[in-house]
Amino acid sequence: MKKLKNNSQYYQKDIDIVDSEARILTGFLCNNRCIFCIEGDRPKYNRKFKAIKKNLDEAKEKSVSLISFCGGELSIHKDIFKLFEYCHKLKFEEVVIATNARMFYYDWFTDKFVDRCVYHDMKTKMVFSYHAHKSEIHDPLCSINNGFSQAITGIKKLFRKLKDEKKDKSVYGSQNLVINRFNYKYLSEIVRFTHSFGLIKHIQFINILPYESAEKSFKKLVPKINQVLPYVKEAIKDSKKIGINLYIEQMPFCLFKEYKDNISELLDGRIFSEFDIENINRSSYKFPECKECKYYLNCPGVSNTYKQYFGTSHLKKHISPYSK
Repeated sequence: MKKLKNNSQYYQKDIDIVDSEARILTGFLCNNRCIFCIEGDRPKYNRKFKAIKKNLDEAKEKSVSLISFCGGELSIHKDIFKLFEYCHKLKFEEVVIATNARMFYYDWFTDKFVDRCVYHDMKTKMVFSYHAHKSEIHDPLCSINNGFSQAITGIKKLFRKLKDEKKDKSVYGSQNLVINRFNYKYLSEIVRFTHSFGLIKHIQFINILPYESAEKSFKKLVPKINQVLPYVKEAIKDSKKIGINLYIEQMPFCLFKEYKDNISELLDGRIFSEFDIENINRSSYKFPECKECKYYLNCPGVSNTYKQYFGTSHLKKHISPYSK
């Protein structure tokens, strides 16, 4: 896939290999219409099995051990079961998928997924995308009635089926949550909600990327970062108390110096490709003093879109570069 020239779009490649991980694009079809989606108005299609299989073969030839499928909603890809079976045939150690979990609401799909996609000798990481602790907040964000109910019911059905089939040790779950104006005051409640049904041990808070749908609704969706900070820090404190791992992504690193271990981009083993760094820096703003920071290249700073709408003077007192 060619790089996009429009700065309102997030670059995607058919395959991006970083160290032992291959990120493979499966397409852009989705059964949600999230108002912060970075895929937005891209042509809606899924890549064919033959093309993705070729990427998997390339990954195997380059000694990749982890496959991360990305793009749209993999659970509605007609070849999802064949893709997992082929990953297992090639003996990859782990497969990662992000899902809104709505398809797992349907028993036939959950049964088939557990039967054909989960193996004792291959780890599966399920990254569940839900963005609130109640439907009144979540459903308008995803533009789907009953989407929250389907997602939460689906997650519970999946883990129940995994346990029944004695495959629960092969799968581990995490949550992706996009921080926005409608949920940021409830971050601690969301952490406690996720912890309450005992299936997910890892939560990722993601600051909105200003591409596609998110850019079009930016002022409606995005709160000022200084407003969000106390709620994120409170949620981190609560997560430590109840024993759930919480990480933050796409926020200036120095805003969380006391929680450096909770910054996703600084996790041990996290490796950035030139492709990653290009996506990080091509549309972001960093303060002049940021050039003295040892994380200057990897830090996301704030987006130019954010600067355009809100300015940056309210963040000035929070910026404190890490010494080199």
